[in-house]
Amino acid sequence: MFKIEKPTFFRLYRYYLKKLFPAWLFLIILTLVLVSLISLEWPWHLFKAPKNESWGFLWHYSLIRLGILLPMSISLISLLVQKAKNEDSWILTLASPNNRSTIMAAKLATFFTYYFPSSLIFTNLFAFSNPLFLLVDWFLLILTNFLLFLTPIFYFFFPAQSRIKKFLILGLYGLSILGIFYWSLNNPEIGKIFVNNPWVPMLLSIFIGPFFAWLYWDNFRNHDY
Repeated sequence: MFKIEKPTFFRLYRYYLKKLFPAWLFLIILTLVLVSLISLEWPWHLFKAPKNESWGFLWHYSLIRLGILLPMSISLISLLVQKAKNEDSWILTLASPNNRSTIMAAKLATFFTYYFPSSLIFTNLFAFSNPLFLLVDWFLLILTNFLLFLTPIFYFFFPAQSRIKKFLILGLYGLSILGIFYWSLNNPEIGKIFVNNPWVPMLLSIFIGPFFAWLYWDNFRNHDY
């Protein structure tokens, strides 16, 4: 049963925030410097909407930002999941085994707490003349990208009971994404559905994000420390 104990959650949340802050600060500064050096201008000047603003451009805009932040995201998730096995064991010896769900929830919340402002740092406030585009980006697309592309990384880094099952699930998911982009390039109708508007990806994220979070939870709750 997935049950979050609030007092324990907030203690772990504060602990993970403090633990990740030095790494996050270093990585976000490094990302800013590298992108600035490569582009020869500040990152938030890179994103300039065309005269005819569209939902498709907004979706592409968010995917480019996701790509820029992906190395930082992978590093932070690795610190929370892959490199925290001994820490998890230590926490579980001090608390009830039922707190595994609380630990997982605190890790997901901590990562998103850093991912959200990181995304805002790479947002050009003046890219769109319509403020609705910014609101959709901030409150929907950042979450959509987290659910679609970053929750699978939590599942990837945690030791699986069945490596074959993990390989098949992640492999099929990755091939599906590549297949959609390939078909979109060759079929404009498919492109209109998946690539040139954010609404279908938003809908899919409602199912895909919780699915990979559940897979991560299933491995975590059955892991023998």
